[in-house]
Amino acid sequence: MKRTNSLCLGFVVVAAAALLTASCSGEPDLVDGENNANNKPTSAQCERDEANRAEDAVALTAGESTTGYICPIADKDWYRFSVPASDRVVQVSLALASALSQLELTYEIWSTDAAGKAIAAVSRPLATAIGEKIDTTECIAPGTYALVVRDHLDSAQDVRHRYELVVNTLPDPDSNEPNDDASKATAIVSGQAKSGTVACRGDEDWFAIDVPARHLMRVRLTSAKAAYEPTFSVKTADGETVVRESNLSGSVKETALDRYVGLSGAGRYFVVVSDDNGLHADPKVPYQLTVDLIEDRDTNEPNNSAATATPLSQNAVSCGTSWSSTMEFRGTIGAPGDNDWYRLPLQGCEKGIIEAEMVFDTASMSNEQQWEFASKLQATLTMIRPHEATSCTADAQCAALEMPCSENLGCAGYFETCRADRKCAGALVCLPEGVCGANQVQRRYACSNQLPECQPSAAPAPGKNQAIIAAPLFGENVVYLRASDFQAQAAMPDVFYTLRVRVRNDPDDHEPSNLFTNLVQNPLPISRHQSFATEIPVHDCTGEQPECCSGGTWIRGHIAYESDQDWYKYEHPCRGDDCTLRFHYRVDAGPVDVVMNIYRGGSLWYTIFDNEQRDTQPAINGVLGGMSAQNKCFYGSKLHNGDYYLHVRDIFELYSDRATVKPESRNWSADQSYSFCVEKISNQCEVPPCKLFDNGCGL
Repeated sequence: MKRTNSLCLGFVVVAAAALLTASCSGEPDLVDGENNANNKPTSAQCERDEANRAEDAVALTAGESTTGYICPIADKDWYRFSVPASDRVVQVSLALASALSQLELTYEIWSTDAAGKAIAAVSRPLATAIGEKIDTTECIAPGTYALVVRDHLDSAQDVRHRYELVVNTLPDPDSNEPNDDASKATAIVSGQAKSGTVACRGDEDWFAIDVPARHLMRVRLTSAKAAYEPTFSVKTADGETVVRESNLSGSVKETALDRYVGLSGAGRYFVVVSDDNGLHADPKVPYQLTVDLIEDRDTNEPNNSAATATPLSQNAVSCGTSWSSTMEFRGTIGAPGDNDWYRLPLQGCEKGIIEAEMVFDTASMSNEQQWEFASKLQATLTMIRPHEATSCTADAQCAALEMPCSENLGCAGYFETCRADRKCAGALVCLPEGVCGANQVQRRYACSNQLPECQPSAAPAPGKNQAIIAAPLFGENVVYLRASDFQAQAAMPDVFYTLRVRVRNDPDDHEPSNLFTNLVQNPLPISRHQSFATEIPVHDCTGEQPECCSGGTWIRGHIAYESDQDWYKYEHPCRGDDCTLRFHYRVDAGPVDVVMNIYRGGSLWYTIFDNEQRDTQPAINGVLGGMSAQNKCFYGSKLHNGDYYLHVRDIFELYSDRATVKPESRNWSADQSYSFCVEKISNQCEVPPCKLFDNGCGL
């Protein structure tokens, strides 16, 4: 094409002693053979053309190539073409003769009036990389249009490299068209396979299906390799997107999307097929869409939110001196992201405890099937408590609680997460009570297939796919439980889990005697725990009126929930001097592997007794300390200035990664108790069993 505007370009030649500047003539040297018999440029100048307005557009012939230049800066080349009544798809191919160009070529298509004047853009310009070729399609109604070629930002030119433009039209290969929105959606029924094409940029194919109550949707979208990224979305009648899934490798491998979708209720839903970002298409490669409606076997559905939570009891459940009746429900993880919410109303649980377990029924599966199931779905149970000080009307208001913090432990009992804005993190849920919810504790099936012990080669079958919570209650009149898959990616609509829940008061009269956290902290925040320690006496068994340990003087406690730790404090029994002590203890038989240690300040000082992991521990009775050589020395030292702290807890085992706790080693029991008593038996350092050093008593 020819240019009406000429660009004056100066060329500078630097010689050893002179600077010569080329002059600019008023006429171009390159005029497509008119001024140059050999059609070779004699200088770098712009070509002339007359098509700088839509009214002056050059007519295109469908399927034939046209060339031109973008020069000078902000140059626009206009063309005219028609879409016949039989066609709807316009193919545009636009490329430079060389990729070594500073142009970012793009185009726009405009509708025109009878005089050829551009009225409105019917396609948006594509942003391209420098030198990149455009090969795309547009869906345009029959009629006459103008197409303009330009640099994307109108900021570059290329006097040396031509572009080549080819525009073609063809019929829409998709027999479902027009179905570009909800009002034109193609009606489908369950199990019906539909074929279609994403034929042009921005093409969306809408399909409508009526769903009865308590049904899941299964969407399958398949396609051969195509020039776009096949995507489907499921939308409600209100336009809300329920789920969206894409094959982002659709241009290099076949598409085989298969997704179960949980729905909020009966009604009309839409499945929309498109490109992932609407910028690509392929009219030559059809897709196949099949939507199946499957009855949801989970009779609690819909319970995918706190607002629709299944009530575990119609009336408030009391925390008494024994366990409440067990509340039992069955459910399924019917679709990826399925969250089953349960609501538990409570009363009188200021010092209560809750036990809840979620266990999948995999007994009928082979060992191989159980391993495969565990690799896909991990039982997860989360307990959410209300935060009364944080009111709300929407979930988005609950990212943070009205609970200031300076460290994670400042959010103890609320999932221990201090945000950058110095507020404790919420659970992003506004509870029906009008206050924000916060996670208190979460447990999941933790045998990751990354661990050697959790490989099929290590055991015939995996451990139970279960999640168990045992945690304190703090007096709220309601708590929520959420059953889910940990990764929110699995769908097992035919495999049931059983949820069992019960509550009672903590039988340990000394609670709270530790800082409750979701998991035992490592390292242990000793000083924070010690601030909750229960003060206990040291009985003076010396003098004329001894008060030794007897039946009524023993301290009794329980490791009543998971991660329970009991801390006790006793004053130095002979401050500034040495004395000899005796420690009596006993532990009931049961699952808890009790250990007892004495701390001085933040350091472990003395182990009363250790333990090892067993399924069931035998009863333990013992005495530490005495005044004979057969006894072990237990004492108070004149070198010790502060108080002594007794720490009672369960021990647990780790997997080989030395970080993940084996779930079966976490033990607790409200029915298994321990008890102890501390007494002073001598006002001096008894030798033996102790040894008297120059600076005081010791081992």
